[in-house]
Amino acid sequence: MGARSAIILSFKRLVDVCPYDKITVNQICLDAGVSRKTFYSHFQNKAAIVNAVVFDTIVEPMIKLDEAMGSIITHSDMVKTMPEMLNLNVYQAIKDDKDFYIKICNLPGSIDSPLVDALTLGIQELNKKIIRRLGFDDSSWKADYISYYYAAGNALLIQRWIRGGFIVPPEELASLYN
Repeated sequence: MGARSAIILSFKRLVDVCPYDKITVNQICLDAGVSRKTFYSHFQNKAAIVNAVVFDTIVEPMIKLDEAMGSIITHSDMVKTMPEMLNLNVYQAIKDDKDFYIKICNLPGSIDSPLVDALTLGIQELNKKIIRRLGFDDSSWKADYISYYYAAGNALLIQRWIRGGFIVPPEELASLYN
């Protein structure tokens, strides 16, 4: 296992036993068996670890799925259901690792969380790829704002869903958001 993976695993172990805001880089390094220099060669801070976890486990698989499906889906009804399918996969991935996401999401006195930041960044990247695939100019400020708007809205919806105890099934949430 490489240092990056060791750091992520260590962080996830620590989140399981310690509140996010109490975890230090030093604790992560000790648990992972890496130096601070090694830590900082992979991550800027612990929020960057959350970004990496979200990207590796949620966003990257969705980007790959979107690319694969986008190249074979041409029927307009199927194109309309694609976002719902992508969202369902995101929601299901979060629910599958719900203990981690609950702990990252539930910071006392915080309206948002490191999870919202990570999801917004990741989902925005996915949205930009979708915008590009649909033939829109993704280099304009409009594409940036549109992709951010939907990413931030989805990230906050996910946070509310997590904080609400996952009461709504992922399928219904995906249908609602679509």
